[in-house]
Amino acid sequence: MGEIGAPEAPPEKAEFFLGGKPGKAWFVIAPSTTYVVALRDDMLCAVFAQRANSDQARKGFSALVGEAPSPLVARFQDATPIGPNDAYTFTMAYSWSRPEDKDELLFVLTTSEKSEATAQAMISMSLVGKDN
Repeated sequence: MGEIGAPEAPPEKAEFFLGGKPGKAWFVIAPSTTYVVALRDDMLCAVFAQRANSDQARKGFSALVGEAPSPLVARFQDATPIGPNDAYTFTMAYSWSRPEDKDELLFVLTTSEKSEATAQAMISMSLVGKDN
């Protein structure tokens, strides 16, 4: 992130985006919104968008991770235990793995319809143990 000139967030601001875990976060200013890219030491990577169209974000997320490159297989996940789902907030998830793998890449998207939300969209990727 430093190579593209993204300023690193000071620890007191990064803490929110890192969920209180050790790691680093960077600010990325784009014409449409401000993003924060967070990389925790436990290898969870997340991108937060200050402003986002929820419908477009969900469609783009499904198009991006709804199919996995071979030999991986994409699977839609029940996101109920993963993140918030209510009248204004929606979480969805996909995983990628091979049938014989014990771990899988988990992709999670949470969107918010609330204009006052700190981030209207958050996407994360992490390597997790597979629920068989």
